[in-house]
Amino acid sequence: MKNPLKVLVFLGIEPMERVFAIENILKRIKNITRIYEVTGEFELFIELVADTSKDVGEIISKISTLKGVRSIQTFVVTKEIKDVYERLL
Repeated sequence: MKNPLKVLVFLGIEPMERVFAIENILKRIKNITRIYEVTGEFELFIELVADTSKDVGEIISKISTLKGVRSIQTFVVTKEIKDVYERLL
C-alpha cells in the first residue's frame, strides 16, 4: 500500500452479548489492524487501513451489516502526530 488511508472507527453494539461474535468476525478482515473493547458510548474501537476511500466504504458497509452493530462513527486520519508503538516495533 502506497500512502494508505488510516481510518479510526467506533462501533456501538447491541445487545452486549454480540460483542464477542463481532470481534471474531472483525479479526478476519485483513484491513483491520487494531481492535479494542472500550468504555463509554461505544463498545469497540477499530483501526483500519485501505488503499482508497472506495475500499474504506466497502469495509464499513460490510461491518454495518453485522448483526448487533447499532451505530458506526468513522474518522479518517489526516495527519499522524505521534505513534510510539511504530517506533517500539
